Amino acid sequence: MRATAVLINVKRPNFFIVGAPKSGTSALSQYIDEHPNGFLCAWKEPNYFSTDFPSHRLARTEKQYLSLYARARDHHQAVGEASVWYLYSETAARNIHRFDPDARIVIMLRNPVQMIRSLHTQMVRDFAETEEDFERALDLEPQRRAGKLPERRYKVYDPSTYLYTDVGKYAHQVRRYYNVFPAEQIKVIIFDDFVADTKAVYEESLQFLGLPPDGRTHFPRVNPAETYRWPRLARLMFDFWQTASSIKRRLDIVYPLGIWPMLRWFSVEPAAPEAMPAALRERLSDVFRDDVRELSQMLGRDLTHWTGDARVELDPQADLPTGGADGAATTPDADVGAVEPKAALPAGTPEGRRKQSCTSTESERPLRVIYTMAEDIGGQKGSSQHYRSVVEGLQTCGHEVFVVAPSFRLPRNRRELGDANLFIRLAPVRMMFLVFQVLLMAALPAVALLWQPDAIMIRALPGAYWTVALLAKLLGIRVVVEVNGIPWEEMHSRGLPRPAKWVAHCTMRLLCRCADTVVSVTPGISRELQRMTGMRPSRFVTVQNATDARRIQGGDGHAIRKRLGIADDAFVVGFVGTFDIWHGTQELVASAEHLSPERRDTVVYLLAGDGECRPATEAAAERCDGRFIFPGAIPHEEVKHWLAAFDLGVFVSHDRRKCQYGTSPLKFWEYLAAGLPVLVTRDPNLSAIVTHHDMGFVIDEASPASIAHAVDLAYRQRERLVDVGRRNAEWVACHGTWHRACQRLEGILRDGLAPPSP
Repeated sequence: MRATAVLINVKRPNFFIVGAPKSGTSALSQYIDEHPNGFLCAWKEPNYFSTDFPSHRLARTEKQYLSLYARARDHHQAVGEASVWYLYSETAARNIHRFDPDARIVIMLRNPVQMIRSLHTQMVRDFAETEEDFERALDLEPQRRAGKLPERRYKVYDPSTYLYTDVGKYAHQVRRYYNVFPAEQIKVIIFDDFVADTKAVYEESLQFLGLPPDGRTHFPRVNPAETYRWPRLARLMFDFWQTASSIKRRLDIVYPLGIWPMLRWFSVEPAAPEAMPAALRERLSDVFRDDVRELSQMLGRDLTHWTGDARVELDPQADLPTGGADGAATTPDADVGAVEPKAALPAGTPEGRRKQSCTSTESERPLRVIYTMAEDIGGQKGSSQHYRSVVEGLQTCGHEVFVVAPSFRLPRNRRELGDANLFIRLAPVRMMFLVFQVLLMAALPAVALLWQPDAIMIRALPGAYWTVALLAKLLGIRVVVEVNGIPWEEMHSRGLPRPAKWVAHCTMRLLCRCADTVVSVTPGISRELQRMTGMRPSRFVTVQNATDARRIQGGDGHAIRKRLGIADDAFVVGFVGTFDIWHGTQELVASAEHLSPERRDTVVYLLAGDGECRPATEAAAERCDGRFIFPGAIPHEEVKHWLAAFDLGVFVSHDRRKCQYGTSPLKFWEYLAAGLPVLVTRDPNLSAIVTHHDMGFVIDEASPASIAHAVDLAYRQRERLVDVGRRNAEWVACHGTWHRACQRLEGILRDGLAPPSP
């Protein structure tokens, strides 16, 4: 009762991916978790409902279990978890039904011959199985049924999970769920389908869970087969993790701290699948033949090709479930061990083009990159969003990224940044970024020894980062420095003293000179850094900021307007971002007084975000008769809905000195992706892009009169601007995505050569 009372406002899970092991559950759960309206609990496989497998259960009380969903929000329509042993468990189906009779159940099934081989490989990797020879492990099953289990095994797997052939007999396991849940609440996905057409199965799964399509076209590989570079070191690391997990349980901590993924990441490498001997395959086919025939009859789908049999005649009178053997399954990137070779994707499809463009050649191995910045990884500022987007983009291209960053508060879902990460918790006070840089310098030799990176990418910030870059060079690691602006010019805008600007100038110069390549977001910044350092032009590359068009498009602007009481025929001038001193939000407010009288009743200003200048901006807007709306900071996943409510996206800056080298703000690219015309002030970068592609309006200065004149012109041309916005969205989808940007970064990280800009 107490647990229920404490967590009464926590969203409860309404769907469960229940297995089988090694059948794509990790991939599907990650894809659903990345859907804007999907949420999976903080820890995959909590196994709360498999009460007959006590050693598997990470959450042992309802309070612990529901705490895993504490970060689920109202917009998450599908909230769930994936525990692969729920299918094999004899108690999980009844316990889940008791918890929520209306729950949706997703069952994923793979050829049992392949599945148990992959399961054995994983258990060896997890130091749970001491017999590394798969066939010999099968021979030991009679002894294990009698209670003789592997010696020195870790208490990670329940004794019955060592009976591999029992785990692979699906028919009675699936029937348990049909015995307690209606067929329409169950979806069965066959792994063969999942591999063949990931997109189709993903979309069918969304429909089954009541989620709208999100337009996803790329499905990265998840949880591939791995082996350890240094088995003895890995065992020591595993011992440490087991000790830490034991302490966590005693302290009643359920939420994952990311210790084992980080440790394991240092020492794993992809494992080449081994061919199964024909005699062993035939032996296992005989074991599973009758069970596969029974499963085929139950699901109304012939699966006897799994055991090499001829087609089975399905009984039309059988009581067949209607909940789901039709589920095409999705992913060439599911969690696979030994899997059949995938067919090449047609070059003309979006998936084929993406696959062709991700890595330079199939023969080049994925890169291992340490990516670090000295700002809060959990923040909502553009720098944090840029950082997370680059991490995801490089991972999408198949590379391994080790995230090293400070955190004042952890990101909502750390899996968005991959399994390997190191978040250093720091207090949100001034100069803490220097503490982080010093800590990173001290830890870099150990990280480099254990993880063996190909490159380290540093998001530049004045301070001690040059020592990190210098040490990396001495260790033989390629160094790439990212520069988003000229820091001493920003310091000038903030009124910082001359000595601080001098220190920033000196440390940035040292950092750039230690780098193999310096990547900046505008050509003007590259030219200034080249002038300042005296380095060769070939060491400077420009990669513009970008956006994820898939996450920006498709917003419900009508709902936002209705919530705020904005008329459908109103012309909404919008801003989304940080209220910084150079962003011109106060000039935007002042421009409202310069509008012609007939426009004042039809133009509404919607300024979303937060920052140091927000109070002054709101105070200035008080005399504007409610024409300005300030909703405050909004979660990034909801930005698309607010952008869809705009008619014109605005980025104006009155700080000519800061903008003299050009800017490339994220909000600009998001405006374009949302299909908006834009209004910008003249600078060497943005105004050139907007003018060349006819994307909107460019004004010479951020004066109230100039802004008002441009808004008035936009209102009069609003019908034409609909076509302008459509072209903007199409242009960004081709040239302004993070995928494109990370393609260029890939070449830089590999050998310093970037493909030409589109």
